[in-house]
Amino acid sequence: ISEKVYARNVEFEGVQYIGHLRNTPGGNQDFLLFDPSLSTSIYSLYIASDNLCIRCLVFVDSSKPCTIEQEIGLWWKAVKLEDIGGLIQIRSDVSFGIPQRF
Repeated sequence: ISEKVYARNVEFEGVQYIGHLRNTPGGNQDFLLFDPSLSTSIYSLYIASDNLCIRCLVFVDSSKPCTIEQEIGLWWKAVKLEDIGGLIQIRSDVSFGIPQRF
């Protein structure tokens, strides 16, 4: 991953979800999720979701142990970034965006 990734959370029924991902901040509500200049080797993306949407994204070096929080109703999936070519595409039933290369 060669570019910064910013995220914005949205809250629904008291639960925080990932609402947007961008390469540049879109406002003061966006936070820096990943900065390639601060990281060594990132090989995997851990995705936490429930029955509604994505709740958490964690970029990790898959050669090192990663601790994730277990929670009832929360499912984790690991994706090797090389398998998706560095292209993270988010789709929702609210709006469809242009895929962004991170």
